[in-house]
Amino acid sequence: MRVNLPSDPQVIKVARLLGCSEFKVVGLLHWLWGWADSHTEDGRAVGIDCAWINRQTQTEGFCEALVDVGWLVMLEDGVEIPNFNHHNGTSAKTRANSARRAASYKTRQKVKPKEQPKEQPKPKPKAKFPKIEPLMVLLRAEGEFACLLQDNKGPAVMQWVNHLNERLPKAYSAPGAKALLTRIDEMSLEELERAVEYSLEGNYQKLILPKENYGRRTSREGTGKEQTRFSEYDE
Repeated sequence: MRVNLPSDPQVIKVARLLGCSEFKVVGLLHWLWGWADSHTEDGRAVGIDCAWINRQTQTEGFCEALVDVGWLVMLEDGVEIPNFNHHNGTSAKTRANSARRAASYKTRQKVKPKEQPKEQPKPKPKAKFPKIEPLMVLLRAEGEFACLLQDNKGPAVMQWVNHLNERLPKAYSAPGAKALLTRIDEMSLEELERAVEYSLEGNYQKLILPKENYGRRTSREGTGKEQTRFSEYDE
C-alpha cells in the first residue's frame, strides 16, 4: 500500500476491466494483501482460487483482473502473489510464529531453576611477615637466633624487622637473613640501638651504623689484639 497507488497504471487497468473506480480497487487490494500477510508467509495460498477471492470481495472478475495485470498468479493447487516478500517484508504469520517462539522461551526460562551463584573461594590468609619470613624463622622459639628476642636486644630487633617488612621491595633470602642476625648478635646493645635509630631515620633498607662508630677500636675475642672496626653492618 502506498499513497500513489490509485494512479498506478495496473490499478487503472483493473478499474477499467471491472467498470469501477480506482479507489474501490485500492480498497479491494488492501483486503487481499492484508489477508495474505496474515495467513501466508510468502504470498502463496494453497486451496484458494478465483471463485473464493471474488466471493470474499463481492466483486465478480476481480481475481481474473489481477491475473491479467500480473499481480496474481494461478497455480495448480492455489494462488500466489508475485514479489510478495519484496513488498510486504516479514508477514504477520511469520511475526506471529516468532512471537509464539519468544513466549515459549520466556515460559521455559521462568520454570527453569535459577543457577545458584558459585561460591567464591575464600582468600588465603596473608602471612604477617611475607618479605622477612626467613628472619622470623630464625627468630622463633626453636630458631637459631631466638635468644635475640629473649634478651634486652629484643625491642630493637623487632623494630628493625618490622621496618624491613614494609620497606623491602622483595623477600629476604635465607642466607641474607642469617648473615644479618649474625651481625646483630655480634653487636652490643648500644651499637644495635644506635644503628636501628640511624637507619630508620634514613629509611634505609640495610642496617647502618652512624659515622661516629667508624674506626672505633675493638678487641677480637680470644686474641687480646685490637682491630679497627668499621661499619660492617652497612652492606
